[in-house]
Amino acid sequence: MKYKIRGLQSDVTAYVDDYVVGSDGIVIYLALFGVTAAVKSLSAQIIERKMGVKILDETNKVLVKDLKKEYGSRLRMITQVVKSGVVYRILYSEKYFLPWKSKTSDEFLTYGQNEEASKERIFSILDKVTSVPLKKSWITWLYENVIETSEVNIGGQDFQNCKVITIPDEDSFAEKITSNLEILKQI
Repeated sequence: MKYKIRGLQSDVTAYVDDYVVGSDGIVIYLALFGVTAAVKSLSAQIIERKMGVKILDETNKVLVKDLKKEYGSRLRMITQVVKSGVVYRILYSEKYFLPWKSKTSDEFLTYGQNEEASKERIFSILDKVTSVPLKKSWITWLYENVIETSEVNIGGQDFQNCKVITIPDEDSFAEKITSNLEILKQI
């Protein structure tokens, strides 16, 4: 299913393949395509935090409204020309997709075709952002006992089992691991 994306002026319209948006309209991932001018205009409105950019379904029902870039975060863009006058653009938040580059963030995006794949991504992220040694067999325990998750608005096929995860600071994380070592040794 393709979704529509409309800007402040209703005549600026493009289409969306996949999206991941926080409950407050913060763009985490957005894959849009359409006429070059419309895609550029919609991207600029999101980056400049202009209110009114929305995603609609095929009946024009608003699925997500007031799309915007998060304050202080960086939205990266990948643009490909499909044919003359038509582009495909991906906007994604470096904070959620490249957590090891953002030393100040404790929120990351996890996703996968199923829950196990999502947990594998969580383990990979934790292993990169913490100095605490981890064992892969602890994935489920970490998921259930250490991290917090929050739901996001998703559309499309690429982001199933998608959540934003929050991990505690390094000291709290190490404390949770060390205080549960007897349990973890058995896993």
